[in-house]
Amino acid sequence: MKKKSKELIKLERNRFSVFYEDLGMCMNCGSSYEMTKHEIFEGKNRQNSMIYGFVLPLCSNCHRELQEDIEFNDKWKRKAQE
Repeated sequence: MKKKSKELIKLERNRFSVFYEDLGMCMNCGSSYEMTKHEIFEGKNRQNSMIYGFVLPLCSNCHRELQEDIEFNDKWKRKAQE
């Protein structure tokens, strides 16, 4: 497995969101338990999500449910492109 670069580690540590101020509370259910930060664009564009703040706060349960939801992802990709 490829080792993460120092730049990528710094990007992941300093993630922010242009959509939500509080990254400590799930945007879907309001929980603050086991929080994750969901990047709107995945794959090669994941770093662009972190650079431009296209990150959504989700608890681990909601992240698991919504990560593969095509409608949810398309909605947020369109908002980020605006």
